[in-house]
Amino acid sequence: MPETGRRSLVATVVLLVAAAAALWASVAAVWLRPSYDTPFRGQVSVAVEGGEWEPALGPVALLALAGVAAAVATGGWVRRVVGVVLAFAGGWVLVLGARPQLGTGPGIGRVDAVADAPSGGRISDVLVIEPWTLLASVAGLLLLAAGGLLVLRDAAMPRLGARYTAPSRSRRDPDPERELWDSLDAGEDPTEPRH
Repeated sequence: MPETGRRSLVATVVLLVAAAAALWASVAAVWLRPSYDTPFRGQVSVAVEGGEWEPALGPVALLALAGVAAAVATGGWVRRVVGVVLAFAGGWVLVLGARPQLGTGPGIGRVDAVADAPSGGRISDVLVIEPWTLLASVAGLLLLAAGGLLVLRDAAMPRLGARYTAPSRSRRDPDPERELWDSLDAGEDPTEPRH
């Protein structure tokens, strides 16, 4: 049981780091290429990066990295709340990345507001959507999986400092070595027979 919990925690950390990396890559990648009709150069294509189109992706990448620390350092209901927050963020990022490919979400007016339009240019109806938008959706799936692991497998996952917590008094199987140390701590000689 502890080994599967350890593997679940490692898998969660790997998923969160991969999600953060995918989000950073998505922020820097070109998502949209709107075209502008200009008076002197004809039709000019402009690049709109993921960070310009969806500015929230960068902070969600930081949230994923903070989730690594929270997954390792916390336990119990706090870890499950972190899992719910990460899963919610993952679902939101999944939708944000899929919207341009599905043709939903903000229209050409928003593209014109976000894009660095050439001077004197008027936006045309030509809009190329790059496949890099799906990288954000992949990051969203990774966040969803990590959040789900934290919520569902929390009880099996190890906790930071758990080995230093006081043992419970209701042990059924006494540990002979532990009893020797306990008697030494109490100032007794464990080699003398008890009366």
